[in-house]
Amino acid sequence: VHAHLQKARMLVSLQQLDEGRKEYQTALTLEPETPKTLNERSLVGIQRVQAYRGLADICRQQQKHEEGVGYLVKAKAIDLASSKTFSVPPSTDLLAELASMYALAGKNAEAIREYDDLALYPGREISALQEMARLCDLVNDVDRARNAYRRAALRSKDPVAQLLQGGPL
Repeated sequence: VHAHLQKARMLVSLQQLDEGRKEYQTALTLEPETPKTLNERSLVGIQRVQAYRGLADICRQQQKHEEGVGYLVKAKAIDLASSKTFSVPPSTDLLAELASMYALAGKNAEAIREYDDLALYPGREISALQEMARLCDLVNDVDRARNAYRRAALRSKDPVAQLLQGGPL
């Protein structure tokens, strides 16, 4: 599986997207031996997430956003299961990718939901709230956009936001 993932990444970097797609799909179809340990199960999950994310990247480059959403939803499900098993937070990069792909596919409500979830994670909250606010503006949800912008400003310690809230500078 590892060799197919490496080859796929190399092919994609060379813009040989169809060949890269085949390698990622091959990596997904290979059935590993039944993982015996938690670490082996983790590795299988990580490899599957990498393959799905690679396929989604190809879809993004080929403007096949709906298909890309499908791959990222599968990757998210695996990642969430792994995060529960190992008591670690999910991949915020993956959540951001999914939100972005939803937006590119024109699924703004789903993108907003993903950005709202992403805003719960320290280090990602400001950019997630800003993207969420931008999408809310696009769908004319002015109150929700204003609230998201306000939350982002407060988290960034923006002095203007503090003044708007009546707080000290």
